[in-house]
Order: sequence, then structure tokens, then C-alpha cells
Amino acid sequence: MKRFFGKVAVCALALAGMSAGAMPLGIRTMLHARAARLQTVKPFSFGEGGVWTEQPDGSWKSGATADDSTNSISMAVSGSGTVSFRWKVSCEDYFVFRTQKILCDHLLFRVDGETQALINGETDWTNATFTVERAGEHVLSWAYVKDSEGSEGADCAWLDAVTWTPSGASGLAAWLAERNLTADARAANGRTAAECYVLGLDPADATNDLRIVSIELVDGKPKVEWEPKTNRWTGAEIPAVLKGAERLEGPWAEVPAGGNPAYRFFKVVLEMP
Repeated sequence: MKRFFGKVAVCALALAGMSAGAMPLGIRTMLHARAARLQTVKPFSFGEGGVWTEQPDGSWKSGATADDSTNSISMAVSGSGTVSFRWKVSCEDYFVFRTQKILCDHLLFRVDGETQALINGETDWTNATFTVERAGEHVLSWAYVKDSEGSEGADCAWLDAVTWTPSGASGLAAWLAERNLTADARAANGRTAAECYVLGLDPADATNDLRIVSIELVDGKPKVEWEPKTNRWTGAEIPAVLKGAERLEGPWAEVPAGGNPAYRFFKVVLEMP
């Protein structure tokens, strides 16, 4: 099959005269994401006694943290943009002394060392979003901070779904950033994330794929129907064009078993600009 630069070419074998019953299409693509528009999130680094472990659900959990110490996790990003994440903590709440609230253990978020927000006590999963307006290189960090003595709850913090979206990102770049994916990341259905965006597929759903639903001969030519027809991410119609349906000659055994031997297979090629 030809390689189409900047296009998606789809190829499948389909049985003329029958419903294909959601037959998956094979796909090869030379689609290229513009790396300059997408800031790929770099791996986390650890400092200030940082001991964080990744959990089975993909979140990160702070390890044992001694009194009067800090346990931090961070990552580096470039330029201005927006960071979003989910965080959770189980620790001491404020200590109240003569109506004055004194901060004890807590989880805080910092940009280049400047504290932006904190949570403490028993705080369940909470979504947070912050904008970084300055140009240049930045360090985003989350730190579980312990006071001089005492502990309550699980005495730890959690972090999940960290997403960095650079200013001006749109289309594929923004879609990838929102899901913390790179263009060539392998989705649950086996395709790349970029292919899922072009075809309007859910990268987290292993059963969601572009499929032929029927093929029949009309005046000796194959008429093919496929789904989905509309891209769920952009709302636009998927501009697939039938570029060819080459008849593949037998000999054929009973196809399907016990079925009509007049059935013939076609190689169907769909092209999307």
C-alpha cells in the first residue's frame, strides 16, 4: 500500500454481498504532529527527600516522610501555558490555638519555588488548574511537608493526571496535551493517539475503531459503508473517500463455511486528506 504523507490511508479486506459486522479496518499513517506546538511532559524527578511511587491506577503516592522534612516530586516545562492535575492528601489538619489556625502537615504546589496553593487534613481528590504566564524554563513541583511532630490519617499525599498545555495549543496539540499523550503513543485499540484524533476514536477504548459495516456490489462496483462518519472530537464529517476496491480472485473454499461460493473478497482502500 502507498504511503501518503500528511494523509491517512486505510486498507481492509471485505466480503462483497454481506454485512461485515463491524469489520475493523487496518490502517497505516504518515500523519505527523507538529512538535513545536506540543510540549511533551517530561518524566518526574524527585528532590528534597523525594520518595514517590506510581500506583496501579497511574497516580503517584508520597512515601514515608520524617517529621520536619519535605518529600517532593517535580517536572520541567518550557514557555507559558496551563498546568492541570488532581491531588489528594490525608494528614494533620490545622492546629487551632486561641482562635489562631496553625498550619501543620500539608501538600503544596509550587511554580519555580513559589507556592501557588496547598491542601491539608482529609482532602479527597480535587481538580486544580494554574496558568504560568512567564516565558522560559519552569519547574512545577508538589511537596508533602511535615511539621516538627505528630501525624494523622494516612500521613501521605497523592498526585494524578498532570497535564501541561502550552499557550496557543489547538487542534491535535491541545487534544494530546489534555490527555497527557504524545502523537505516537499507542492507544488501547492498537492505533497511535494521532490516528485516534484524526478518526474520531477514543484512545482509552480498546473496542472503538474505524470499521466497515457493509459492502455490496452495485452495477458491478463495490459500495462500502463504514463508521464512524463523524469525528467526535471536532464534530466534522470524517472525509474518507473510497479510492479503490480491488477484487481479489480465488480459488475460494466455502466462504463463509457453507455459504455462497459466489462471494468474493475485495481489498478496500479509503483515503483521508
